[in-house]
Amino acid sequence: TLLDAKKGKVQYGDVIVTRVFELAYTDTTSAKNLLDAMKLGVNINPIEATGTLVVIGYAYRMPRIEQLLEMIDRPGEPKQFRFRQLKYTMAKTLAPKIKTLAEQLGTISITIAAPAAPAPARPARGRPPARPAPPPAALAKPTVYLDADERTNRILMIGLEEQLALIDEFIKVTDSESAHTAREISNTEGIFAGYTSGAVMQAIKQLNERGEFGADDNVVVIFPDHGSRYMSKIYSDQWMEDQGFLDTDKVDETQEIQYVKG
Repeated sequence: TLLDAKKGKVQYGDVIVTRVFELAYTDTTSAKNLLDAMKLGVNINPIEATGTLVVIGYAYRMPRIEQLLEMIDRPGEPKQFRFRQLKYTMAKTLAPKIKTLAEQLGTISITIAAPAAPAPARPARGRPPARPAPPPAALAKPTVYLDADERTNRILMIGLEEQLALIDEFIKVTDSESAHTAREISNTEGIFAGYTSGAVMQAIKQLNERGEFGADDNVVVIFPDHGSRYMSKIYSDQWMEDQGFLDTDKVDETQEIQYVKG
C-alpha cells in the first residue's frame, strides 16, 4: 500500500480488498470488459459457471464498480457500452446537457449515474449480500445510462446499440456546433439564444439531414436558455478560440451584440 504522507496513517480506502459480485442477467465476460476499460480493478476474474465476478482492487473504488455493474446487469436485451473521449467539454458537465437535450426532443430516456457512495470505514465481514434486482417499474422503459469518467474525461454510455448511436449524435451536437448554431440564431433570427438552445436547434438540423422529418412536418422547438448567460463564453471570440471552436468565417456575427440590463 502507498501511504499518503498528509494522512499519516493507512485508511481503509487505501488497501486492496476482494469483492465477489453475483450477476443475474449479464455475462461475466462483458462485465469484465467494462471494468477493464474503466481501469478500476487490479485483478478481475470472471467465473462463467456461477455467474460471479471476483474483483481485487482498492477499497475506495468498490462502490463505483458496484454501481457500474448495476447499470449493465438488468433484464431484457443485453446492454452495450461505449466510451466517447471528449476534447473540449468536461465530461461531468456534458452529461446533464445531453439529458436536457434528450428531454427537449423526447426521443430517449436518460439516467445519469449518481456519485458513488464512499467506502465504509471498515470492511464488512463475510461475503457481501447479493444486490437486489431493480424494481419492476424501473424496467418498463428502456433507459440509457451515462457516467462521466473525470479521470480520463470520457463519457461512458450503457444501453441498446441504437440508443448509443443516438447519444453519439447528441454528443456531437453539444460540442462546437451548438455554440456556432446559437450564434447563428442570434445573427439571422434576432433571438439571443443560449448554448443549450443552440444544441436543440443543431439537433433538429441533424435529424432533418437524416430524413427524420417530412416536407410537410411542423417542428416545434423550445429554447430553454438565454444568451445573456453566455456573454463570456460562446459570445466571446476569445473563449471560442480558447476552446478550439472559433470559426474565422463567422467571427463578425457577434460583434454588434450587446447586453443591456433593464
